[in-house]
Amino acid sequence: MRAAERIDDRLQRCLAYPDLPGNRWPAGHVEANCRYRVTEVVTLAEIDGYLQRGEVAVLEQVMSGYLARHFSAAGHGDEIHLAIARFSDVDDDADRISTRWLELAPRSAFAHMARAAHIHRLARAARGGAYVRDTPRENMRRMSELAAEAIPLYQQAIAIEPRAMPAYAGLIGIARIDSRHELLQQAVASASRQDPACWHVADQRMMSATPRWGGSYEEMLAIAAELSRHLDRRPLLALTIAEPYADRGERLLAAKQYTREAMQLLDIAIRTAPSQAALVNAGEMAQKLPPEQGGADHWKSMSLLLQRARFTAVDAWTARELAWFLLGADPSWSLRYATRAVELDPGNRWAHFLLASAYKATGQVDAAEKHYLVAIEDEARHRESLGELAHMMLYPAPEAAPLLERARPYIERFVAAYPDDSLAWLIQIEAELLENGDKVDGNLIRGFLARANLEDPRQAEWARLLQASLNDHAPSSKAAAP
Repeated sequence: MRAAERIDDRLQRCLAYPDLPGNRWPAGHVEANCRYRVTEVVTLAEIDGYLQRGEVAVLEQVMSGYLARHFSAAGHGDEIHLAIARFSDVDDDADRISTRWLELAPRSAFAHMARAAHIHRLARAARGGAYVRDTPRENMRRMSELAAEAIPLYQQAIAIEPRAMPAYAGLIGIARIDSRHELLQQAVASASRQDPACWHVADQRMMSATPRWGGSYEEMLAIAAELSRHLDRRPLLALTIAEPYADRGERLLAAKQYTREAMQLLDIAIRTAPSQAALVNAGEMAQKLPPEQGGADHWKSMSLLLQRARFTAVDAWTARELAWFLLGADPSWSLRYATRAVELDPGNRWAHFLLASAYKATGQVDAAEKHYLVAIEDEARHRESLGELAHMMLYPAPEAAPLLERARPYIERFVAAYPDDSLAWLIQIEAELLENGDKVDGNLIRGFLARANLEDPRQAEWARLLQASLNDHAPSSKAAAP
């Protein structure tokens, strides 16, 4: 994994990663998954440029090429879905560009899908993610109005181009949120006649079959069995086939049911396919299993989260977890994830603490100090951050001279805040030894010995040395090494 992490090229990095042991991923899945994650398609700005230059025909050729690739037996790709998904946003640009495109190309299936995708996204935003019982009636009404606007646009796209697979996926999705069961079934049937192995259609269909949308796990398993017939030519379908197990495991995790059953369900899901959500959920479950359910397995959690990072950019939580896991084993590796964690969630003090610790472990004192001073604002991290700051200034790097002047203010703050803490006494002793050689105040020694945590190996060793010093066997200043 470490060798793969050093590869800058995203595709080659993904391909170089070792697969999870014991997986049953179909042949070709890893390459297809890796290639999908790095697929590049025309951007909204580029589409806008075509329209502003009057190059509507050129844009049509680009989109037609994407659609042809979807139906290519030799070089299948999902570019058409990704290109239309550019409009699945609520911002003004998606609204303006999709409106203009449809005005300039009223007979374009792609323009119809783009406009429908944007309105569909507005409908989803109006609906929200809560259950119907928890959603205001006005939100539901607005969602239905928008759905009624998007549906004919999707249908017109299909009338113009029967192979417009994003339109079928869109119809299934909007029928789901607006409880239009007949429309959903019609869209599934029509899509299957064009391409029964379309992963994006399958994904929308599987989501519609989940219990929270009125389906059942039996229905999901039946869909999975149907899709399995197409795995040889569309290996990405394994991600959808894994969903019955992934969804059930996710529900149990959300309900804080940290059990062997939940772990087994998530294990089945990730052995079936490296589902991004399932990998994260399995990683979290592996951390939280209580002893009576087999106990936590942090190494397993780390391997699952790294597999998640293999395929897609990590979220803030995953970045923090990986930074923490890797800190002791490989600080440079930890530093990459800690940096990303702060970028993704700059207000998270724990992320700053992890980044500071990684900088400290790699000898970057100034950078570490900056982030410890952010982490210190978190009451839960105050003691630890202050202690690390003082300790780091005493031992900035192997063979480096102590930064005593920079250490003193932090030592004073630590002692003032935690006068009865054994570390407050020990760090004063270490500072005196580093400054004065073998000379140390006996009162400091006795104060530390009275408070030392002998279950901490480092404090226990110091206690042994300092106890000896009281009998005129002063510890060498070299004993102060961390």
